[in-house]
Amino acid sequence: TSEYTPRGTLKGSKGPISAITFTKDVDLVFIGSDDGHVRIYSVKDLAVIQVLHDKAWGKITALSYVWAEPPVGDKDESLCVGNIRGSVALIPRAQTSWFSQKALRAYDTFPFNDSVAVQAYDPMNKRLALASHGGTIKLYSVATTGGFTSGLTTGIPTQYHIVDLTELWTIRSTADAIPIGLKFFGGGNQSIILHKIETGEMSCLDAQTSDQLWQKHMGCAM
Repeated sequence: TSEYTPRGTLKGSKGPISAITFTKDVDLVFIGSDDGHVRIYSVKDLAVIQVLHDKAWGKITALSYVWAEPPVGDKDESLCVGNIRGSVALIPRAQTSWFSQKALRAYDTFPFNDSVAVQAYDPMNKRLALASHGGTIKLYSVATTGGFTSGLTTGIPTQYHIVDLTELWTIRSTADAIPIGLKFFGGGNQSIILHKIETGEMSCLDAQTSDQLWQKHMGCAM
């Protein structure tokens, strides 16, 4: 039987925790909360190394770490922050461990206040799937290009990349239940599984076409 041993407490959040994710090498953990901040902790010593905040975000609702597999360049990584106002922000990682809000790209993915409920990232094909609280589902391709920004305090040039999203398809809301889970799976990550909270519905979508492949219902609502 597997056993879990507490390592310590990640302190600092001033509101309910709403989203958690890790870097691909699990050296950092990101925690988003209702106070509108994303706190970045070192997994090694549990210390806060950076705090991200934008007054346009409101409450944080979803977090995904974005990278390429296999890697296409040094630190070709970003954090995707979903919020209660229906938008996402892509924040690139620099050559250091820091994330640059100066290079942030914001996208209004859903109507204002139709919050980003869940999101999932596919590193094999560089695709980002989003589902809103109202039930709309969207798939985006993620592209990175070179960028260049000076250091914030030292004036030493620091290399960042710029992250762009391109919409591939949309499934309009059926307003029957709130999405609670979203995940790429299967050969080549060519399927997306979606869970809905009130109905216990589980659907499988073709990631290329958005067609529904199958649907099942759990014995009870999730």
